[in-house]
Amino acid sequence: MLDLTLLMKQAGQGDKKAFGQLAQHLSGYLYNLCYKWLQSETEAEDALQEVLIKLWKTAPKWEAKAEVKTYVYRIAYNHCLDKLRSAKKVVELVDEHGIEPTQVDKIYQDQRQAHLKERLDALPESQKTAVMLFYYEQMKQKEIAEVMAINVKAVESLLSRAKKKLQEQVNPIYKEA
Repeated sequence: MLDLTLLMKQAGQGDKKAFGQLAQHLSGYLYNLCYKWLQSETEAEDALQEVLIKLWKTAPKWEAKAEVKTYVYRIAYNHCLDKLRSAKKVVELVDEHGIEPTQVDKIYQDQRQAHLKERLDALPESQKTAVMLFYYEQMKQKEIAEVMAINVKAVESLLSRAKKKLQEQVNPIYKEA
């Protein structure tokens, strides 16, 4: 198992091999995160490269107070947010599923999933980000607080409000489910 903290310290001291290992280990996570926000393979690949360059440049400034993964997610979050703001894009979080007509249950589940993702997309940006990090990236509330530069209580509040809004909008439609 890789020691991300050690690799980050070594990268901060200019060790290219350590940075290469770190980048290789984190690339999949970062790509998925960037793709979820940018909804484009090309943009996610570009964002991944730009985030890794930022990570290399900021590695000497990294302090071991923050988890490496949290620190890197913060860089990716800020980068993707900047890209979205500059492009004034609306992010869709709809997964594209291959639906087979014979699978009625799957069709119904996919319709529910698409509706839920539409509702998620309609949430305020901060709530949507908190939900994505908590449920999709399975980050702890403390990590989310660090990534979003807010306190844990604020994360709890964002998640609670988002959950309430989603339940209000989704449950009436699918009560029979």
